Amino acid sequence: MNGESCAPRTMSRLNIRVEGMVCQNCVQIIEKNLAKSDGVEAITVSLKDSMATVIYDPRFTNSQKLAEEIEELGFEAAPLSAPAASKAKDKCRIDVSGMTCNSCVAVIESGLGKIAGVESSAVSLEEGQAVVVYNSAAVTAEDFETAIVDMGFVVTGISNIDMDKVTESGEQGPPLHHKTSRKRKSQGAGELKESVVKVTIESSDEDNLLQAQFSVSGLSCAACVSKVEKHLKNKTGVHSARVALLAGRATVRYNPERITPEVIAKEINGLGFQAVYIPEASSGKGSILEFTVNSKVDDEQVHQAVQKVLGGKDGVIAVTVDRQGNAIVEYDHTIVGPRDIVEVVKNGGCDVNVQAKKIHILNHSQGIKKWGFVFLVSLVVGLPVFILQFTPYPHTIHHGNSSRTSNDWPPIASNGPNLRSFILFLMATFVQIVSGYPFYKAALQGLRHCSVGMDLLVVLATSIAYVYSVVVMIIDTVSSGLEYKTFFESISLLLMFISFGRLLEHIAKGKTTDALSKLMSLQPSTAVLVQMDGNGRIKSEERIPVDLVQVGDTLKVVPGEKIPVDGVVVEGSSLVDEALITGNRCQ
Repeated sequence: MNGESCAPRTMSRLNIRVEGMVCQNCVQIIEKNLAKSDGVEAITVSLKDSMATVIYDPRFTNSQKLAEEIEELGFEAAPLSAPAASKAKDKCRIDVSGMTCNSCVAVIESGLGKIAGVESSAVSLEEGQAVVVYNSAAVTAEDFETAIVDMGFVVTGISNIDMDKVTESGEQGPPLHHKTSRKRKSQGAGELKESVVKVTIESSDEDNLLQAQFSVSGLSCAACVSKVEKHLKNKTGVHSARVALLAGRATVRYNPERITPEVIAKEINGLGFQAVYIPEASSGKGSILEFTVNSKVDDEQVHQAVQKVLGGKDGVIAVTVDRQGNAIVEYDHTIVGPRDIVEVVKNGGCDVNVQAKKIHILNHSQGIKKWGFVFLVSLVVGLPVFILQFTPYPHTIHHGNSSRTSNDWPPIASNGPNLRSFILFLMATFVQIVSGYPFYKAALQGLRHCSVGMDLLVVLATSIAYVYSVVVMIIDTVSSGLEYKTFFESISLLLMFISFGRLLEHIAKGKTTDALSKLMSLQPSTAVLVQMDGNGRIKSEERIPVDLVQVGDTLKVVPGEKIPVDGVVVEGSSLVDEALITGNRCQ
């Protein structure tokens, strides 16, 4: 047996800068063509970074040939790092401070990956460290420190990690499109020998991520959105978080092995908002089917009955049934369809009523009522306070046999504050407690998480004005004759204007969400399923809920009806109103 064919193969990793890519189609073209090239074991292309990462066998190809193949496809290519197939690599650990979210991690990893000589880099947000495997002949650890500092972070320490020769099969990198085994023909001892080269790349956690959606109320501005997103991204197990202000919706991608939707909802609630998990709008590894079960057995046995009939069904991932018989089934649509699931449940002795998918749009009516009440209180009390502040109190003051007319308000007692200040104090205290409560609550919850916003500014402004006015009023009581000015009217007017703005904001959001809900309700609830015979003629027709449409079904759409789902026209022709998509009436 030829010893060369059994010798271990050492793969090389190459980063190639690619210019001219404009879309994912360009990415697929490069990956598809280079994957067919001799010697290429794995390839991944990043449109965002304009980078192609190739793992290849240097016996069959080299960096120049790979770059030329990309250029033949119409792009500009330039290798960034020379291959280091059989050279020993160094590994260092860099302590980095200043990282606050996963975006910082992506920035550092991307920046390090562009340095010539870097084989791989992994950054941990929790540990505040970056581990880099590199070719010491091409780059040094000090170069990494300079690069990280230029990105806006602080390097607190660098330490080398002793290691033997490291091949790409032992390094964790980005997910690659690769073939686990590949046969090659090599020349050896005057005859052709077949050898198998195997490359193992660690799979990414992307495959284990699930997506959860939450209805979030209490969002008032972009700062609230940023606060929620930043807080969630820093939690262990959360991959990404996006918050829509107008829709009041948070979409979170997470690792179910590290965190649950219930914990995520509690984290959002802890920031001062109200979050409700929407299981039916969330997506796991499969599709979702909702239906109501009317079992012929006792209500207590509904859950067991559905679990029993669906437990052995291929393609069913998870089943959830509550005591009211509402069932949520997660399934793999490539293996089983929703009608198949319904038939299995029916055959198990249960009547099934398929529900239309709920449209979850945040209801702003509660917010309108809340801020309408706050504004009304501030208006009813605030305007009299404002008027009273500048209203004189004409009266006559007698001194023995003489008297004079004065516009100053008299004191409520011989050694007490004047009457106007006391009335303003009572009215401002009422406004501060009733109208200021929502602002104080939100500000305190924000401070618990070291987060400040507009609510805290309102609280500071009103509290400072209130405390100052009370203090000078007390001083005047102790030391008569002191000239002072209170700001009780400022408290009432400030809360009145801000609450009025919040009211207008919720009214505008309510109109927007109403329009969105009406648009989403335009989707048809049923579809006409047809069965075809061997000659392509319609054998039977049945109107079914649109949620029971399966992959591969043939549907009938007559003129005037709405198209229920995406599909391909197999027979017939007509005009379609695509005004909502293209702006043109008919296509």
